[in-house]
Amino acid sequence: IFNPANYNIDINVGDNSCYPECDVDITASPTGAPTATASPTASPSPLCNSIIEADTTLSEDVRCNCDTVSSPLITLQAVGMTLDMNGYTVKCMDSSTTKAEACITIAYKWITVKNGAVANCDLGIAMESTWGGNTVDNVVVTHSTVGIHVFSRDNVVMMSIIDAEEVGIKIGNNGAHIEGNIVNSTGHGVELVEHLTPGTGRTTVITFVDIIDNTIHHEGKCIFNPANYSEDAINMDNGCYGPV
Repeated sequence: IFNPANYNIDINVGDNSCYPECDVDITASPTGAPTATASPTASPSPLCNSIIEADTTLSEDVRCNCDTVSSPLITLQAVGMTLDMNGYTVKCMDSSTTKAEACITIAYKWITVKNGAVANCDLGIAMESTWGGNTVDNVVVTHSTVGIHVFSRDNVVMMSIIDAEEVGIKIGNNGAHIEGNIVNSTGHGVELVEHLTPGTGRTTVITFVDIIDNTIHHEGKCIFNPANYSEDAINMDNGCYGPV
């Protein structure tokens, strides 16, 4: 609300929603009149670059200065734990010129991440443990290079919105269940990738994944299958929008 003539503030301030959030601008206010105050500079959250080992519900955004530390913003490392993001966001600050390695890294098994958003990281969510059985449910991923990396076995990604520069969802193991997501990628929507299994040195061969009921907007391939895994191993029923 811009008040250059300094009209009585009582007739200018009502019940409004302002986007972006800002204070009332009162130009040349007389002595004693209310004046706008600048918002304090955001400081990094105490959860930045933390390891969490118990069920946790966020009560505020986790905003981190990724120019200072670019390791994963949050690492989850307890069997069966849940991170309920409670509608909040884990992100590198918009002022950061460096992306974090990952916004959230899932480093153990049977872990659930739900109900929130991640942004401004190289990997939105990294399901990186050598175990599996983890779930990402109802999470929005934006401004990522790769949205979600499903490295371990038997992981679920469902009902999420993923915006990525290179790959929306990257799958590197068996048993992945990818359902009901909206993927927007300037590269591939979903990519199946080989990798060496830790401890054995053998290449992981993908024998079965479910990729069903997703809406995929892509500029590369909808589902990129460079190793030519059998189409029988990939249960696909998706809406693909982009180049064939």
